[in-house]
Amino acid sequence: MNYPVPNFGPDHEIENVHSSIAGAEKSLGFKWNPKETEPGEIVEYPHGRPLEADMQSSLKSLQDTQS
Repeated sequence: MNYPVPNFGPDHEIENVHSSIAGAEKSLGFKWNPKETEPGEIVEYPHGRPLEADMQSSLKSLQDTQS
């Protein structure tokens, strides 16, 4: 089926985020260039507390799904 889809432009929230980033970059004099990282490059910092039960359940579910 072929029908026209209206284009209302970018969402206001997205425009606000872009504006906020631009303002921060200008005030700091630093251009933010995020980059994709390989899964092995992600650093997980120890926090000294066990995760809450719902987080443990979510992580177990993720591990089960991936295996």
